[in-house]
This record gives sequence, C-alpha cells and structure tokens, in this order.
Amino acid sequence: CGEAGSILADDPSCFWSCGEMELMDSDEFIRYFKKDAPEEDLDSIEDRFGAFPITNRGIQIWMLLSPKADSPTLFHALLPCRHGPWKPPVTITLAFWESNYYRYPELPFVVPDKLPEGPLQLRQVYLRYQDPPHPNTTFEIDDSALTKNGFTSIGAYPKKFSGSTLTLTRTNPLCIKIYSDNLTNHRLVVGLGQHLGRGWIHVVSDESMEFPRPSWEDYTNLKYSEAHLRTPEYAQHMNRAPSGAERYGRIFIMQTRLHQITRILRISSVMWKSSRMCAVKLELFDDPSFGDVSGEWTAFHVDGTDDPSCDWRGLMILDQPRKYNIYETHGIPTNFLTARDGVKLGDYGHFTDSKEFCCEGSLFSDLESLSLMADISPRQHKISSMDRVESLLTSFSTRLTGRYLVTEIIQCPPDPRQPGSNITTPLYRVAKPFVWHRTSVIIHFAYSSYSFSGINDESTGSASDEQSDDELRSEWQPNEG
Repeated sequence: CGEAGSILADDPSCFWSCGEMELMDSDEFIRYFKKDAPEEDLDSIEDRFGAFPITNRGIQIWMLLSPKADSPTLFHALLPCRHGPWKPPVTITLAFWESNYYRYPELPFVVPDKLPEGPLQLRQVYLRYQDPPHPNTTFEIDDSALTKNGFTSIGAYPKKFSGSTLTLTRTNPLCIKIYSDNLTNHRLVVGLGQHLGRGWIHVVSDESMEFPRPSWEDYTNLKYSEAHLRTPEYAQHMNRAPSGAERYGRIFIMQTRLHQITRILRISSVMWKSSRMCAVKLELFDDPSFGDVSGEWTAFHVDGTDDPSCDWRGLMILDQPRKYNIYETHGIPTNFLTARDGVKLGDYGHFTDSKEFCCEGSLFSDLESLSLMADISPRQHKISSMDRVESLLTSFSTRLTGRYLVTEIIQCPPDPRQPGSNITTPLYRVAKPFVWHRTSVIIHFAYSSYSFSGINDESTGSASDEQSDDELRSEWQPNEG
C-alpha cells in the first residue's frame, strides 16, 4: 500500500496483484541467495525461517536484508514467494526506525521483483504490526529573507501551498518547494515531510549547471524521488535530538553554505504550542570568510513557544554555558545560576573561559538612553515575551550577536536545614534571544593547523555529534539474535 507504517495491510485492496503469487519451497528460495549469504547462516536457515513469534514489540522473525545503497535506514527484504514460476523472489522495502522495522512504499516507477544488489545479511528483526500515531503536520514557511535577497519561488510539488502554509497527512507525507537564485541561476530545494508521525525539513542547494535544463516535470520528479528515498534518514536526523523536559519547547537550527557566493542559509524550526503548527524560517547571512558549516541539525531548549502570537522574536534559547542548579519555583523545577553581586535583570554579556558571566551592559539602560522605555513594562523579576520587547531585541541583534540576556532574578530563602541561617541567595537565569543567536562558523587556513570560530558562539546544546554515513549505518544495524 501507499504509505509507511505497520507491516500489515491496511485494506484488502493491498492484495490486488497477488492472484498469481506462489510460495517457494525452502530449497528453491535458498538457491537464489546461496552464493551471497554467509556460509555459517545456511546451516540453520531452515529452522530460523520456521518460527516467527508475535510479541508486544512486533513480529519477531528472521529475514534476509540488503541495505539500499543510497540510504542508511532503508533495506530490501527477500520473501519466499514470487509472481510466477520463472520469477525471482519478491522483495519489499523496510524502514528502520527506533529499533523496529516498518513497511516503506516504493514509488510507482520503481521496477518490482528486482533482486537487491547489495550483500545479503540474515537478521532477526521486529516487524511492527501497530501503526504509530499519524497526526497531520502543518508547516508555515517564512521565506521572506529569500525573496528579499534575489530568490524566486518556482513552485511546489506535488501539493500546493495555501499562502505560506502546507498540511501533510499520512497519505500525502511529502512535498518539495523549489526556489531559483536570480544571481547564480542555482536552485534551492526545500523538502517538507512527515515520517511515522514525525515532521522533518531538509534543504539542498542544487548548483548543477546541466544544459539544457530538464523540464519542470522531470526535475520535480527527480528531486521528489530523491527526497522520498531519504525520508527516513532526514526524519532520523531530527529525531536524534534529545527530548528534554516537557515544560520547554525545542528549536531546531541547521545552516548550509550556498557555494560560489559568500552567504549562509540558516533553517530554523519550532513547534508553537497554541496552534500546533511547525514554523520554519529561512534566513540568509553574509560570510565572506568561506568558513565551514556542518550542515547538521542542532536542537536547543527554548522558552516562548506558548506565545499566542507565535512571534519568533520572543523566543529565548536556553543555551546554558555552565553548570546550573535546579530550584523549585511555584512547584516547578527550574534551572538557575548563583548570581554574583551586581547582576541585574536585563543585563547582557558573555561567559568567560572560566564560565563566569561577564556583563557588557544593560538592555534597559540602553533603552532609557534612547528614550524607548515608554512601551516596556517588564515584571519585577522576569522578562517574558509578553513584555513587548520583541522588536527591541531585534533592533539590538546586530550589535549583540551571540550575547546572553539575564531574563530572571529571584531570591532563594535561607536553607531550612541550617537553623539560624538568615542568608538569602540571589539566583538568575540567562537565555540567548533567538534573534541574537548565530551558529559558529569554523574557518580553516591552508598550510596551517589552526582554526578559529569566525562568529562567536558558546553553544553547548548540540543535538548530535557529526558521524559519517558508515558510522550511522553501523549504529542503525540490528543486532543478530
């Protein structure tokens, strides 16, 4: 059937082409893969094929798998049946996701009954017979920075956007949106999808100068099929980020270089709690240094996702550069740092090598000097997105790139375990406003062993370390037995 999910058929119509299907006896089945399977597996293969217990996790079964060449999470699986007496064994595609295997649909133009080309491995796997939740995913794209910098939206395939929003469902889980750079004539392909209930985003800068250019239909079919093939991989990249505490939202940030020009494309994604909409922001930054960027997703805890106006400018990234203590305020465990004398609400600055906060100025002092305090009325001890400071944070974003802001000050009462103590401890929280955040760019010099960060960034909230494709594939391979 046509969507990823349970190994079981969704509907009797899934069996429409099975009228001529016939089972293969074990000797004939083994003959097809004997030369490719490890010899030690052949001795026990009949016994292993004969049992497949049903467990809470899934159907536990031994199968012959072959990894697909272009995807570390998709596998061909051979079945002991065929479409006719002279046909090879049927193969199906399985997606590896969170330690289990799911059915994964092939595109209509993929040739069926083609034996896999890669090495076969006899593996004990769990085939999920229950579908994970498949809620619809609605994306809202803010691509205004692209259009202001010479990019033109060519179109989307196979679905159309309604304004800036797009809703994906289980039966329509993928869409690509394509832009053209008016300066270089390169294309930018933005993939939006959902896989087994998880949304994902991926961007590819296509700099090929093929001439003549393929037709719009051929080009979109090619890019759509590439995104379809790598959907489990793209979803896995975002899913690898730690979940963290439920009281915080999460923001995903990735950046990629647009080659041959000195610009970096940053992709940010956040889920707004009020609308359950996945907002995506595409931004461009100049980087004449041509420094390296990882192209990997990074996840941070973030405050402000409950803002009913869904204003990006009010998001506060909880990027803690030093160890903090957990205190309970209003019955909720919260992370605080012990304040030194003089730390005040609205202070901004950086953290030193010894992880001490170094104040560089005060947001409210700057605003007062600019006679802009009339519209600002922060709470006594806390700055929140409800204080109408969003536009002001944005106005300081160029000068205060990478700086931290003191967003909350409290007084911790004396420790009740120490009778007679009357000492209160001042505590504070810092955050990095989203509009002040920049991901680090590493610049490498030829004939030199040195590198340095071209943009100051003390990020410690990385979702994952970089790994090669081989390491990822090794990590996702199931263990035998």
